[in-house]
Formats: sequence, structure tokens, C-alpha cells
Amino acid sequence: MALRGEIPCSRQGERFLFEQEDLDAWYSERILHEAVVTPLDEVRRDSHVACTSRPLILTPLCSPESIDGAMRGKTQAAVLRNLTKLATDTGLLYNPEDLYEELRKREKIGTTAIDNGVALPHPLQRDNYMFEASFVCVGRLLSPIFFGAAPDNSKTDLFFLICCREDQLHLQVLTQICMLCLNTDIIAELRNSEGPEEMYDAIRKCETELNAAKPRKGKR
Repeated sequence: MALRGEIPCSRQGERFLFEQEDLDAWYSERILHEAVVTPLDEVRRDSHVACTSRPLILTPLCSPESIDGAMRGKTQAAVLRNLTKLATDTGLLYNPEDLYEELRKREKIGTTAIDNGVALPHPLQRDNYMFEASFVCVGRLLSPIFFGAAPDNSKTDLFFLICCREDQLHLQVLTQICMLCLNTDIIAELRNSEGPEEMYDAIRKCETELNAAKPRKGKR
């Protein structure tokens, strides 16, 4: 892939040098903009999350307390601020300003908005000094906004803020959310839920269904 120019790297003579941060950003982009149109079994195999029991990944990382079903914000910056506040309320974030800046940097590299009004913001750089533990926050805007150039040009109203300490878990969570959006009714369920408790129940129900069911081909 390096020889074909498909993966970020630099070259010194016959040696190829790979930066961890560049690889993480590249693979995140691959998941965001390819997983949503890839058959479920291929995504599982490619992301190394296939296993016999397929345990829940997203559900244990969030809770009703980390969900805001009536979030406000008319700009990308305002939404990122509100998501940062939601993350702060979990008590697991060390420095809110650091997270906000990392979220802004990530969006400048490339939007985390995907099809059907969903975005998956996450910090550009992750380390053990940013979070006490891994967690996911979910925000639902009262009015959709143009958060970034989504593949289907849709406005965005559903946000999954992914804050993981470990790179492997981060990639697994990204993949799992993309598969949920592609193979379950989680988007409609989150939009139709009354509040944080119902939204959390919808996440748990859809993830349980995803892990137990065969892929539904052709659904976006």
C-alpha cells in the first residue's frame, strides 16, 4: 500500500517510515467513508472485530447521563463545545479545552459527518492523559445543521462523540457505530426517542440485534 501511495508514510532510501497519528487518522477516514457502504461481514473481518460471541462494544461505553436529546447549536464550533460539556459532565475528562481543540483539529483534517445526518466526532490525538476511562457521548440536535460535507450532503442532527484511550478500541467503536447505522434502525430510533433513557435503550436494543442478526444487505 505504501508503494502504491495508498497509505500515509515517508521514505528514506529503501526504508518506509509510518507515523502512528497519521495511520490512525487514515484508518479512521477509511472506516467513516467506506464502512457505511461495505457489507457487514466484510467490515467485521476487515476491522478484526469478528468473534463468536460478538460482545456489546458501544453500550458499555455510554449511559443516559452521557446522552443529550435536546442539544442546541447552530455551528460546528457550538456543537463541539456542547459535546465537550457533555463529556465534562461524565467526570472522566481531565481537560475539556484539550478535548475541544483536538475535536476541532480532527474536523479540519476531514469531516466526521457520514450519511443520514450522523457524525462521529473524535479527538485527533488520544493519550492516557486525556481521559480517566474510555466513554462515548451521544447528542441529538433540536435542529439539524451543516456540520461538514457528508457523502450524501445531508445536514447533521445525531452525534456520537468517541473518547477512547486505546487505539484498537477507538477503531472498533467507529466500526460498530457505522455498522449500526447501516444494518439497524438506530438512526430512526434515536430520533423518535423521548429522552436520554429511551435513547440509551435504543442503542442497547439495536446493538444487541446487530450482534445477533445476519446483515441486512442494501440498507443505508
